[in-house]
Amino acid sequence: MTLTKVVQVFAVFGILGLFVQIASIIVNISGLESTFSIYLNVLAWILVMFGAIAVYLRQFENLGKLGFFSIVIMLIAFVWTIGYVELVGFSLPVIHELNPSANFENLSDYGPISEAGFTSSILILVGEVLYGLSIYLYSKLTRWPGALIMIAGVLNVFGSLIDILGLISYISLPIAILWMCIKVLKTGRIASKGHN
Repeated sequence: MTLTKVVQVFAVFGILGLFVQIASIIVNISGLESTFSIYLNVLAWILVMFGAIAVYLRQFENLGKLGFFSIVIMLIAFVWTIGYVELVGFSLPVIHELNPSANFENLSDYGPISEAGFTSSILILVGEVLYGLSIYLYSKLTRWPGALIMIAGVLNVFGSLIDILGLISYISLPIAILWMCIKVLKTGRIASKGHN
């Protein structure tokens, strides 16, 4: 399999990420089994992560050092956040069943858990702002998704304070990745400097 084919497959995964993310939101809002929503959420993050990799690989020469540094931070942020989502979604309910008196409504009482959530937010902020900036400044595919990624990173920090900002952040990154993955599939080749 050639690098171009790998990038195209990853781009399809990135496109699917938005639809899985929407399904996760619908399942969560409808009140169906919450565990299924968590599985969908984790799957969506993984698919979006592959999409981000496709976008980077499609134009890595154009994105330069900033692009490389930012994709590494963003991938770390994805993995960290997936781990945090799994901790909160799967482990805390089990711990609560074992110890019903534990109050997980206030996670600040549980230092490592709140620190993991805080670290996840910071990594997402830094990773998305830098990745978005590299896309906005250096992309030959399209620049505006880079601005959307930067906005998603900043809104992620405020999402815990104002719910609608969290939702906008939550859906903005998959939209930007979908937008760029469609461009990756349309162009069909790995770009080098000077290609449009």
